[in-house]
Amino acid sequence: MLARCARDRDDLFAELYALRPQFAEQRPSKFLKAAIRTVCGFRVAPRVLFPGQLALCDFQSKIVYYNSNLESFVNQKTSLAGLVNSSLAHELGHIRLHTDEMESRHTESYHFPDGRVTHVDNRDFQREQEADLYAAVFLVPGRFLVQEKSAQQIYKWHKERKWVKSPQLWKLVYGLARDFEVTPSLMRRCLMEVGWIACDPMPNGGYRLRIRYPEPDFDGEW
Repeated sequence: MLARCARDRDDLFAELYALRPQFAEQRPSKFLKAAIRTVCGFRVAPRVLFPGQLALCDFQSKIVYYNSNLESFVNQKTSLAGLVNSSLAHELGHIRLHTDEMESRHTESYHFPDGRVTHVDNRDFQREQEADLYAAVFLVPGRFLVQEKSAQQIYKWHKERKWVKSPQLWKLVYGLARDFEVTPSLMRRCLMEVGWIACDPMPNGGYRLRIRYPEPDFDGEW
């Protein structure tokens, strides 16, 4: 699935760059809405959604809505831009990966911050996981990730098998999330997918990060 997401992202990028060459060297957060509109043919619009709901993709009307009332239920320290980008990229993942499935089942896909879904069939949970992966692959391409000093530091620790405290890793994850205008959880997912870090659930519901020792290695092509 990781390879499929990366291939599709590259195809989408190529199609968009052909139409809008000015986007070629920009980070995807800068042209995410343009990609949804120009390549996929979906409108993007703000809308007051249910409390806790981040975004909604209406396949019948071909509109992706994002919650215009996020500040009413998210932590004050949360980057709203990062949350909107990550939510829209998740819906883009549904569009790119699941259009045939979703159109044959029903017309709407819902995305909540805690991952809650209504399990209508045994593919629902899997679709949500795939859309999360697509969002990470789309918003944080490897060629941009490896240029960041914080990412280079994490990779160095990974190669050296160095033990690093979880708060120190989280600080770098949060910094990278700000740079790419995504959520820290999405950035954590990226660094786990490339094999540089691992995380362990904690009793309080959070995660303890740790360096993952070499293998698998990452060559920047994700």
